[in-house]
Amino acid sequence: MEEDRTTPDESTEREERIEAARDHRPDREPTKAEEEAADKFRADHAADADEVARHEKEMGEIGAEVKGEGRID
Repeated sequence: MEEDRTTPDESTEREERIEAARDHRPDREPTKAEEEAADKFRADHAADADEVARHEKEMGEIGAEVKGEGRID
């Protein structure tokens, strides 16, 4: 709802700019088990990547043809 919105003050905006400029890194390296789980997931779902890429391309082409209401400029 509109009445629930607030306007951040200058100190909040300043802190957000500082945070956005920081170098974002993980707090630790992944464990061997985490790396193995990620590798297994990628191997198990490798075939999905091609299907997802095709679907993304198809949706981009459909979106490029949208006319009228719902169109994003």
